Amino acid sequence: MYPFLEQLTFWHWWALGILLLAFEIAVPSTLLLWPAISAGVLGLIILVVPGMGWENQLLIFSVLAVSSSVGWRYWQKQNPTITDQPLLNRRASQYVGRRLTVTEAFQNGRGFVMLDDSRWEAEAIDGTDYPIGAEIEVDEVRGTLLRVRAVPRPS
Repeated sequence: MYPFLEQLTFWHWWALGILLLAFEIAVPSTLLLWPAISAGVLGLIILVVPGMGWENQLLIFSVLAVSSSVGWRYWQKQNPTITDQPLLNRRASQYVGRRLTVTEAFQNGRGFVMLDDSRWEAEAIDGTDYPIGAEIEVDEVRGTLLRVRAVPRPS
């Protein structure tokens, strides 16, 4: 039915592994890393057992690729990367807890604030209309919307 599949050798699997690694390098993730490694391992297996049928080769490749990918994801969840900057690529989340001064009066609980050198839309959590000069604090971020609350005054 598929005569080219009957001629699969270890070189074909190694070539597939290299091709998958090239795609992995071009699109950095770990999505294709484990199938690429699986193709390489299958190439080694076929080097040792050269008469293996293509059906078994595809079955072994599938099992290796799926189990190694799922195993990696599981291991990653159990051993998360520890970093000193967990919010590095989530710029807006870095602003939670920042204190700001209102530069444009809020209307209907919404307004704009200056944060660093950018103008951000803000929403009062309790619907308060803050006047210009009021001190507020970023409580949470939803997309590009800052949810803010009044800074408590010391008693």
